[in-house]
Amino acid sequence: EHLVSKSFISSTVPEKMETHIKLNYRNGARHAPYFIHGNHGCGKSSLMSKLYEECLNWFTTPNVRVHRLMRFAKASPRSAYNLELLRVICQQISIILNIPEGYLPKDASFDPLYINNWFQNLLKRTEDMNNEVLFIFIDDLHKINPLDCDIVAALSWLPISLPWNVFLICTTISMESLKLSPIQRERFKNAEFLYDLSQPQYETTIRKEIETESFQQYLNRYFDDLEERYGTKGIAKFSTYLNCTEYGLTETEYLELLMPTHDSEATLEPHCAEFNFSSFCSIRN
Repeated sequence: EHLVSKSFISSTVPEKMETHIKLNYRNGARHAPYFIHGNHGCGKSSLMSKLYEECLNWFTTPNVRVHRLMRFAKASPRSAYNLELLRVICQQISIILNIPEGYLPKDASFDPLYINNWFQNLLKRTEDMNNEVLFIFIDDLHKINPLDCDIVAALSWLPISLPWNVFLICTTISMESLKLSPIQRERFKNAEFLYDLSQPQYETTIRKEIETESFQQYLNRYFDDLEERYGTKGIAKFSTYLNCTEYGLTETEYLELLMPTHDSEATLEPHCAEFNFSSFCSIRN
């Protein structure tokens, strides 16, 4: 959706990041994850999508295969939990590497230590593959919810040192908002891996419908347009369910809450806060 919207116009970040990543790759150097941070609406997600698209062209050496996976934190219930997100990432890496043992270990567990070891083993496996490059993108890392079992820190699984051919790129509102361990906080202070979009050297431009409009004004106008099209009552109900959930809703759960079941022959009108599959999809999109 971000790529189709073509909201990205320009940024100095892709070129700077490409230079740094290629240098680490050539030198076979271990490195920290990359963090892009800035306020809401500054273009973090648009920039991330651009990096996802461009990184395929960064390695022109014959026989080098570039693999990518991208997760949007809290975009769905499965991506909202810290442990579940990491588990999904492990499964995706296993599929990418086409591991002969399958995409799930036979003794697969939801224990944090087990999942963390699984992730580390997959990174080690990637490190031993000379012609493979793996990019992992995680958008809105600060939105990941910790679990009760996350005793040390919610993001303690985030590696402080990655293999020479694995690159982890994350976006967040600020580094302070991340639930990191003291060791991680110290390691991630390195300016080479931090891209603050509020700084002139990392200026990022995205397309706005109204150039003078702030992100808050844009958001309010967007909801005003929805209310005008579908009715205040319908949009209020639609938004309330979303705001009342801690980890989001699946589309099926949403429909079960929004679609009336008392009369199968009734005509459903969004302005009366009644939704069918079609009107739900229109607003969701």
